[in-house]
Amino acid sequence: MKNKLAKWMGFFFIVLLVNTAYVAAFATPSIFYMTNVLIHLGLGLALGIGLIFLLRKDPTLLGGAPGALGLFGIALLLGLYLVKAGNITENRWALWSHIGAAGLGLAALIPYVWRRARETGGGWLRFKNAYQWSLVFMVILHACGAIF
Repeated sequence: MKNKLAKWMGFFFIVLLVNTAYVAAFATPSIFYMTNVLIHLGLGLALGIGLIFLLRKDPTLLGGAPGALGLFGIALLLGLYLVKAGNITENRWALWSHIGAAGLGLAALIPYVWRRARETGGGWLRFKNAYQWSLVFMVILHACGAIF
């Protein structure tokens, strides 16, 4: 990760994962929760736009993780659909599809991140560590939310 855009994208991607962990685990009708939903929307949209610029600068990213990027694109489109149509019971299929596409995208991204961290180290190694710990955090927080 040599350019500033890639570093910021990596940082805010990890922030989005931590935010997602909270949003998924504690769906409560509170101002704090709804603020986190809006942050989730803003981060997802900003990262989607940033990814377009990043791919223009470094097209090797597309070749390394096309499946993950495609799944994240589907998750983004489904998220935008939920914004327009509303996250209501009739659109529950879109919410679950959004979650499924994003989850599969996260899983599909793992081999690429591990390979880049092993080959280049540096920023990729730091990103790999943050990525793996944020995924663990997502699972633990979701489990805790299910218990309570």
